[in-house]
Amino acid sequence: MCDCSASYVSDIKNRFDNYNSMEAMMDREDKEMQRMFGEDIFSGSINSKSTSSMNEQRGLAEIYDDLPNNAVGNIARGIILVITLYVAYEIGTVLIL
Repeated sequence: MCDCSASYVSDIKNRFDNYNSMEAMMDREDKEMQRMFGEDIFSGSINSKSTSSMNEQRGLAEIYDDLPNNAVGNIARGIILVITLYVAYEIGTVLIL
C-alpha cells in the first residue's frame, strides 16, 4: 500500500524504539524555540548586542529591556516583576519588624 518493503518499515521502526515521548516533546520545544528566537539560540555564543566585553555583567534592568517583545518576553517580564515585588515585600517586612 505504501510502496515500500517490509524490511524498510522494520528498519524505520527500530530506529525509533528508544525514542520516547519525552524526547519527542523536547525536540518539538527546541524547534519552537529556534523558530521564535533564531537558529543560533543553542549555539552558546554571546553576541555583541548583549555585552560589550566578557567581564561586563548586565543588570536586571538591561536584561528586562532586552527581552523580546512577544509572549515569551512578556511572561519573562512578569516573572521578573513578581520576584522583584516579592523581594521588596520581604525586605520591607524584615525592616519593619
